[in-house]
Amino acid sequence: MGLPDKRAAARRLVFRWFREGCGQGLHRLHGALVYTYPMSTFADDHRCFVCGQENPVGLKLRFQQGEGTAETTVVFPSYLQGWQDTVHGGALATVLDEVMVQAAMGSGITCVTAEITVSFKKPAATGLPYVASGKILEARGRLLAAEGELRDGAGVVYARATAKLFKIE
Repeated sequence: MGLPDKRAAARRLVFRWFREGCGQGLHRLHGALVYTYPMSTFADDHRCFVCGQENPVGLKLRFQQGEGTAETTVVFPSYLQGWQDTVHGGALATVLDEVMVQAAMGSGITCVTAEITVSFKKPAATGLPYVASGKILEARGRLLAAEGELRDGAGVVYARATAKLFKIE
C-alpha cells in the first residue's frame, strides 16, 4: 500500500470515528497516535472567539438568524490586522465561517465546518463596520452547502466564502 492509500485510509477511519462516535481517546493509526473527540462532546461554553460572550479577547458578535440565514455587524479591532490598518485575511475567514454556521443554526441545525473556501475581493480596514451575512444553499444527508459574504454599508463586497458544513446532531 502506497503513502496516498494510507492517507486516504486514515481520512476514512477518522471520519468514521467522528460519524459513529468512537469515543474520546487515543487511537493508533498506522503507527501514529491520534486523539479523537466524539461529536457528542461539542458543547457551547460561550467562549467562541467570534460569538462567545464569555471570551475576554473575542469579538462577541451577536447574530440575527432567519430560516437558513444569519447576519451580523462586525468592526475588526486593530489587533486583528495583518498589514497596517488592514484586517488579517484569517480574521475575515473566521467571521465568514461563523456566519455560515450561524445560518445553519437559524434552521435548528448544529454543525461544524468541513471545508471552507474564501475569495478576498478588497482589503478590509480595521476600525470600520462591515456586515457579514450567510445562508444555507442546500442540504444533503449530513452535509450542508453554504455561502457567506462580508460587505460595507454601501454594499461593496470585501470577501466571499463557500463552505461544506457537517451536521453533528
